[in-house]
Amino acid sequence: MLVEGTSKENDGFLTGHTDGFKLVHFKGGKELIGKIVNIKIDAAKTWYMTGSLVTVNASED
Repeated sequence: MLVEGTSKENDGFLTGHTDGFKLVHFKGGKELIGKIVNIKIDAAKTWYMTGSLVTVNASED
């Protein structure tokens, strides 16, 4: 999942979308913005899901 930015509701959370275009919020540092990460989904809410950071994928430089 591509980390798109910080949550509009809480700067301590980052956001991105799954392959199925579902919104996911998870805790992480702003240095992850723009990176591809793997997230474990912890809970499904009405409009979004919450998750935990599993791994940061290595860049393809």
